[in-house]
Amino acid sequence: MVDERNNETVSVGEWFLSLVVASIPVIGFIAVLLWAFGKGAAVSKRNWAQAMVIMYLIGGAISILFWSSFVAVLGAMFFGAS
Repeated sequence: MVDERNNETVSVGEWFLSLVVASIPVIGFIAVLLWAFGKGAAVSKRNWAQAMVIMYLIGGAISILFWSSFVAVLGAMFFGAS
């Protein structure tokens, strides 16, 4: 049986509220995970949330690479061979 809620159009107000909630650091990440993998969100919102999770993962990987290389360069500058 198809849930009618999942096929509804998401209003502009609901999108606005979703973006505001998603921008809160920890709570937003949890909310995006619930929207992405929960059953209650509309299909369009679920797809958006899944794309946001992918963006979080890509951003996290890039951040880890950046900071690792930054620490390596600092380490080489201060503790490397003279």
